[in-house]
Amino acid sequence: MAIIMHDGLKKGNPEEEYTRFDHPLLVSKLIMENAKNLKMDIDNIRKMCSLIESHMGKWNTSKYSNIELPVPTTELQRYVHRADYLASRNYLNVSFDKLNIK
Repeated sequence: MAIIMHDGLKKGNPEEEYTRFDHPLLVSKLIMENAKNLKMDIDNIRKMCSLIESHMGKWNTSKYSNIELPVPTTELQRYVHRADYLASRNYLNVSFDKLNIK
């Protein structure tokens, strides 16, 4: 769910022209504000928000912002970050040798 939701407010709310650096925090805040309306327990909501907040990985600072986003520290946070990173690539070269991926 975090992978689907992580860029939900990429251009802010209300929507702006450009990507907001703090978009992970914006969507996490929106989720937490509406937690009572979700059919998830609060621990899972918090976990999802931590995955969203840290999805930018090492790109957690910007010269245009004084905000520092969390970096992934757990295995699941790193997984979400890597999935987002790979999805953003224009080209991936995956070599197959029989059934093994090299």
